[in-house]
Amino acid sequence: MNVAEFATKLIGPLRRELATGCENQAVIGGLFPLVENLVTRTFPRPDAVLEVFRDYQSLDPSTRRQRIEQVLRILEAAPSQAPPARHRPPKTTPPPAPPRAEQLLDAPVSAIDPGRGGTKKLERLGINTVRDLVYYFPRRHQDRRTLPSFDMLQNEQLATVQGRVEYSKVISAKRSKLTVLKVRLKDSRGRAITANWYNQQWLSKLLYPGVKVVVTGKVRQVGKSKELAVQDFEIGEADNSLNTGRIVSIYPSTEGVGQPFLRCAVDAALRALPPFPEYLSESIRQEQHLIPLDQAIRQIHLPPDETALEQAIYRLTFDEFLFLELRVLLNAGQWNAAGIQFQVSETDIKQFKSTLPFAFTNAQERAARAILADMAKPRQMARLLQGDVGSGKTAVAALAVYVAVRNGYQVGLMAPTEILARQHYANLISYLYPLGVTTELLVGSLSEGSKEEARARLASGQVQVVVGTHALIQEGVSFPKLGLAVIDEEHRF
Repeated sequence: MNVAEFATKLIGPLRRELATGCENQAVIGGLFPLVENLVTRTFPRPDAVLEVFRDYQSLDPSTRRQRIEQVLRILEAAPSQAPPARHRPPKTTPPPAPPRAEQLLDAPVSAIDPGRGGTKKLERLGINTVRDLVYYFPRRHQDRRTLPSFDMLQNEQLATVQGRVEYSKVISAKRSKLTVLKVRLKDSRGRAITANWYNQQWLSKLLYPGVKVVVTGKVRQVGKSKELAVQDFEIGEADNSLNTGRIVSIYPSTEGVGQPFLRCAVDAALRALPPFPEYLSESIRQEQHLIPLDQAIRQIHLPPDETALEQAIYRLTFDEFLFLELRVLLNAGQWNAAGIQFQVSETDIKQFKSTLPFAFTNAQERAARAILADMAKPRQMARLLQGDVGSGKTAVAALAVYVAVRNGYQVGLMAPTEILARQHYANLISYLYPLGVTTELLVGSLSEGSKEEARARLASGQVQVVVGTHALIQEGVSFPKLGLAVIDEEHRF
């Protein structure tokens, strides 16, 4: 690559950066890595350009603009090795248009470079695109702006602290199978506390002396010492600005996919994306006291304070209910269309309940009766079943599933991630297998042969209930007698 070619490759992104407000988003990963890669190989005065961009990320947009204009003057003054003929005006290529947010959102998640093995980790959570990642909202938040020192902890307090491992040991109870991993931690002031993990002795290989760890648990006074029964923890990166010293996001996850990794992946995506397109008018936002969508998405992941977090939750909750209402309006005509009129038998209901290891609560009973009443009517049913985590929504849905099966119909249950699909599959097996209901799992991670066999059993009618992800609505999946569809977290689709 000669100097002229180098200048052409760099001038375009720099002009695009100027056009997008100098937000360091014209190139995924930021400008400096691109500049460093190109300039050291070709440009005759690399230091002059590198020094301008070395601290680019920490500058304000006004200073960034000055820096870019300075570099553009250097590049445009670079000698060309192939000057155009005198009788022809030089050909100029307009800078490429900056990528739209929608284009980047639909890009594979690998576009943000989540690191070695990072793409596969995200795929395990059902995150395949950049859109999936930025809409993978935290399940809760934790205030780590001022983590207490160990000597400030009170008995029975639920606390989050950080410290460095001094040593660890595993203790086994003689009369039971319980093992306790006891880890001695020291904070920055030299105070000590013992953190206890139960039946997780394998963690001793990770919690070796010198490792930093952030732990959450209940404090217990044991004589003159304090111990912490660990409920949640993060190993390493305790000093990273995404993981401490701020209100941090806690995401739904699984073994092998840590919170620090998820925070870094989301942060990388948000840095790479231009502002999210707004679909609500300014008048509606003012009337409902809503912040812009772009601000809400960024603040739900990285809230600077409690007020910003409340604003983000309020805006995104408003959007969720708005889309639900719009769906209701769009489908209003369909709901009056003729549907399946199921026969709801009290005998079937009692038989289903007899296999449960618990009794329905009053709220579950009311919800189940309302659903079954709709199923007994001759028109299509569309219902939203809401409840807190652990409130028993799956058991209520399973009763409706059983009634549909008893009427000779098939049922599909679709979840947004494989983890949720597998959880629902396990629950339905425990509820319905004793009643003789055949249930199948159909998710993307199955081998092609296993998926083909599952599709064949479903198409032949051998399978009465199928649980899966988006794989249920892909080409090749056939329901000869579908009577009920259950969708978990419909807004995710």
